[in-house]
Amino acid sequence: SSSQVAESIVPPAWAGLDGKFELQIAALELASGHLVEAIQARASVTEPKLTLSEFAARMGEGAFGGSGSVSFSDSTAAAYEVLANMNFRQVNPAIFSKPGTSFPVTGSFDGSLEASGHGRSLAAALDDAEGQLRITGTEGVVTAFELDNRKQVGLGLVGILGAAVERPGLTAMAQTVPYFKDIRFDEFVFELSRGSDKRMLIPQLKVQGENLLIDASGVVAASRLSEVMDQPLELNLELGAKGQLTNYLQTLGLLADATGEDGFRRWNQEVNIGGTLGKPNTDGLMDMLRRAASRALSEPQSSESLQSGPKIVSPGDEVVESTQTQFSQPESSQPKSKEERVLKDIGTALDLFNSAFGK
Repeated sequence: SSSQVAESIVPPAWAGLDGKFELQIAALELASGHLVEAIQARASVTEPKLTLSEFAARMGEGAFGGSGSVSFSDSTAAAYEVLANMNFRQVNPAIFSKPGTSFPVTGSFDGSLEASGHGRSLAAALDDAEGQLRITGTEGVVTAFELDNRKQVGLGLVGILGAAVERPGLTAMAQTVPYFKDIRFDEFVFELSRGSDKRMLIPQLKVQGENLLIDASGVVAASRLSEVMDQPLELNLELGAKGQLTNYLQTLGLLADATGEDGFRRWNQEVNIGGTLGKPNTDGLMDMLRRAASRALSEPQSSESLQSGPKIVSPGDEVVESTQTQFSQPESSQPKSKEERVLKDIGTALDLFNSAFGK
């Protein structure tokens, strides 16, 4: 009954108030450890409604502003209705990370948030909120694809061995991976939406740099807005390339024929990214490059470079030695042929790569 609903609903803190007020706070430390400064707000209050007509604050070098309202009615189970329209500019996204943790993007960004929610309490209305978040940026860096010193050394050795044994696939793989370390972008777009089904969708995540394009979409398994950075992520990446990177990818057989209107030549495979928004798992990219390099092992650098020597073979092929040395010595004491040395070096290169990337 309506009386039972009213008994279970807590009235708002402004119940019984009617008027207008202005608020100014020099600084406020959040539970996350971040400091909000220069807080200014203007609001009007009536029995059923709190309206925030003007809000402004600063966090670091960034500025926030917006408006909103909270309406209350004790005649329904969803007693509270929240509406919000916020915007920000020149904000460092690190402010959204937890203290002591890193954030996979650096730079200054602008954005906007529109949201609405209903619930039996103000907190429930905020958790229930539906809306859209859009963030844009220029001249920043994506650091999600980790490449520590051990991996860089491993890639360097793989590239050297790939050149030595005339297997450009290994060298191309080693030269492609660093393009994903500290991706400097000219354009960044991130969109997050939540509809009536409460699913947290990522309609677009775009990172466009000089040589690399990442265009992604996906979903976050978060039931609350406060959990969005820490809950499982499913992201599908479409990739594009320009410049020297296209030569490496052509060697690896990873490029499609089409070039988009943006001038980027698309990859012929998608990459799946897991983990969380705060700490993405990029193993899918490394796995794709490893498979491509393995396929390219059977493709020597050029036929001309091989005319003066024996045939270079791929794993599983029969090794054919020259007639001068075949069967001339027992197998145990016979010197290794060039083919056998090549196969051993290729195996060493792959072992180095797998060791560097924890496989």
